[in-house]
Amino acid sequence: MLHLILAALLLAQSAKDVASGPLREDSDATTEDWITRVLNYMESNPETLEELMTEDYAVTEGDIMLSSDRNAVDSVWPSTRIPFTISPESESRTWSILSAMAMVSRHTCVSFHRRTSETNYLTFVMSKGCASFVGCIGGEQPVFVGPQCTRGNIVHEILHALGFDHEHTRSDRDQYVTVLHRNIMEGKERNFQKAKGQTFGLEYNAASIMHYGGEFFSDNGLPTIVSKEEVMNMGQRKKMTDSDVQRVRLLYSCVASGPLREDSDATTEDWITRVLNYMESNPETLEELMTEDYAVTEGDIMLSSDRNAVDSVWPSTRIPFTISPESESRTWGILSAMAMVSRHTCVSFHRRTSETNYLTFVMSKGCASFVGCIGGEQPVFVGPQCTRGNIVHEILHALGFDHEHTRSDRDQYVTVLHRNIMEGKERNFQKAKGQTFGLEYNAASIMHYGGEFFSDNGLPTIVSKEEVMNMGQRKKMTDSDVQRVRLLYSCGTL
Repeated sequence: MLHLILAALLLAQSAKDVASGPLREDSDATTEDWITRVLNYMESNPETLEELMTEDYAVTEGDIMLSSDRNAVDSVWPSTRIPFTISPESESRTWSILSAMAMVSRHTCVSFHRRTSETNYLTFVMSKGCASFVGCIGGEQPVFVGPQCTRGNIVHEILHALGFDHEHTRSDRDQYVTVLHRNIMEGKERNFQKAKGQTFGLEYNAASIMHYGGEFFSDNGLPTIVSKEEVMNMGQRKKMTDSDVQRVRLLYSCVASGPLREDSDATTEDWITRVLNYMESNPETLEELMTEDYAVTEGDIMLSSDRNAVDSVWPSTRIPFTISPESESRTWGILSAMAMVSRHTCVSFHRRTSETNYLTFVMSKGCASFVGCIGGEQPVFVGPQCTRGNIVHEILHALGFDHEHTRSDRDQYVTVLHRNIMEGKERNFQKAKGQTFGLEYNAASIMHYGGEFFSDNGLPTIVSKEEVMNMGQRKKMTDSDVQRVRLLYSCGTL
C-alpha cells in the first residue's frame, strides 16, 4: 500500500521541523513526532494531504512570466520542433491553440508536435488570462490561455515562449514611441521598462504582434503609449508582421519555412484547412486530440503585482493541489513544506477533486511560483535543487506574499547595492507598494533574499543595517512569516 511505503520512506529520512496541517503544535514535539502525525492524519483524512503521485502574470495578455530583460533571450529551445500538450481543462481552446501554432509555423522553421517523452515541452492550460514565460525554462512549461484569449493572443504568448519580449520594451523604443508613465496603472510600471536585448538589427515595429496597444494598462482611459509616427494598428493581435517572422527566423537560424509551404494567395482559412489536413496524415506533428521574473533560481516570482500581500488571496483556507508525475521524486519535500505552512496557520492543503482553482507542483530547473491565486491550474515549480524551505518560500508566494526585501520601507533596514546586481535582475530588487499588516521588517524572513542573491561579482547585493545572522535563510518560517499568513487569511487564535 502506497500509504505504508511512503510512511516507511519518510520516517527513515532525517527531516527537519515538519508539522501537520490542521494539527496543533506541542512545544516538546520532535520532528519525527510531527512526521508521524502528518502521516496518521493523511491515513484518516486522505483528502487533506495527498501522498499519492499523480514559480509577471495578471489576468491580461502581455504580463510575461520571466522576464530576463531582453527582447530575444539566450534560452532558446534546443530544437525547432517544439513538443506540447493541451490540458483537459483547455479542451475548448484547442482550435485556437492549433491555429495559433499554424500561424507561427507558416513562415518559419519552428513546428509543434505532440509530446511523447520529451523533458522540455509547452503545456497549454486554462486560466483567467493569457500569459507565458519568455524562452525555454526547462521541464513542463505552461502557456496560459483564458476564455477571452484570441488566436492572435495565443500567437503572442507562443512568441514569448520562443524567446521574445515585448516590442515596446526595446532599448531604442524612445526614438519611436513615447511612454506616458503618468497614465499607467499603479503596479504595472515594470511592464513598460526598457529591456537590454538582441534586436537583430531589425527596425522597431509598433505594429508588431508583440507590441502593446496605446491604452494598455491605462489607469485613467488616457494613452500609455503614443507612436511618434502614424500607426493604425498598434497593439494588433491579428497577424505576425514581417519583422515578427524575421525575428523568429533569425533567432532559430531558419533556412526555410516549417513543414508547410506558403502560397502567396492562400487565405487564413486555407492555412487552417492545410494544418488540419497535415495533422490527419502526420499526427505526430500537430495534435488535434484533447489531452498546461522565472529563472533557474528560487526568488524569480512569476507575477508580480507590486505588493507584499496581494488582493488575489485564495477564496478558502483549504487549498487544493496535485503533484505531477514528473515531480514524484519531490513529493516528500512538497508534503513537508505544506506541513510547515499549515503547522501554525489555518491554511491547509487537500487533494484536488473537481476544484477549478488549484496548485499543481511540477518539475522544472528551479523554484518559482506565481504570487496569489491566479485562477485555474496554477503551477508551483520545484526543481531538483529546491529544498523544503525553498518550497515553503514558493508556497507563500502562491498564498499571496511578495519578497520581504521589496517592502516599501526596506531602506530603513537594508541597503541594496545596485552596482553589484546581475544585469537583467534589477527588477527583483524593486520596492513594492503593498500591505505589510503593520508588522516589522524582518531580514530573517523566509521570504527575504540572501546577501549575495543575484550578485554579478561575488559582492553583496543586500546589506542589513543591523546584524542579522541568517538573512536569506530557508530553514523555517519566522514568527512574522506566520503572522502575515494568519492576518491575510483571517486565521483565528491557535
